[in-house]
Amino acid sequence: MQILNYSPLLNADLLVLDDVGSERTTGWTMERLLIIIDGRLTGCKPTVFTTNFDTKDFEARMGMRIASRMLGNNLHLLLQGPDWRLLRHNR
Repeated sequence: MQILNYSPLLNADLLVLDDVGSERTTGWTMERLLIIIDGRLTGCKPTVFTTNFDTKDFEARMGMRIASRMLGNNLHLLLQGPDWRLLRHNR
């Protein structure tokens, strides 16, 4: 069994977790994500989360434990606009 070193993720001045929820959801990935989120919350470290899911779908996909930690006491920004990947593809 491989031992993972979370120190760089837990101690970074700012951590950006991009496109959360797009990964294959398994018990292993959810446990690792929870370790990272809890560690950063405990250490009062700022973390930016991006996702393409709305709040309701995000909670259903990620589970209440992770969703409540990510959504609670945070600034939520809704960015709207065209999908730049589709725009780039249609050029």
